Amino acid sequence: MQAIKNAQLIKEHAPETEVAICYMDVRAHGKGYEEYYERARTLGVRFVRGMPGEVQRSATGPMRIPVEDTFTGEMLLLEPELVVLSIGLQPSAGTAALAKVAGVELEESGFYRSADDVFDAVASGRGGIYFAGAGLGPRDIPDSVAQGGAAAVRACIDALRVE
Repeated sequence: MQAIKNAQLIKEHAPETEVAICYMDVRAHGKGYEEYYERARTLGVRFVRGMPGEVQRSATGPMRIPVEDTFTGEMLLLEPELVVLSIGLQPSAGTAALAKVAGVELEESGFYRSADDVFDAVASGRGGIYFAGAGLGPRDIPDSVAQGGAAAVRACIDALRVE
């Protein structure tokens, strides 16, 4: 979504600029994200489903990026003036060790596993331990803030039960 946001900003400020996003999977799951994706498309952002293998640099000509469009099976040769690499988020190196010490589970992806993704997304399944934000996986700021508030409320409820 960050790449889509940046592409949209470019198209809004310089509509004549050609912008292409190579992707394998667009996950527009947050509030308003699908509309954001559609708006980028209507602004002329080109989405190519395929993963470039390399950026070829020429001493005299433009950069070249060969990529297969996996929707059409067509091999494309992009010649951009600028390449921006967007990488996925992964758990920090200490996540597994902390999970072991705290006695909480991890998802297959290496992020913390919540007790229930729908009904109890901040609970760890172990009393008194709550999750929020990117510890559960890639999140934007509004989702992280909302989860932080939910985790704080749950911790307060636990504290009141003890007293």
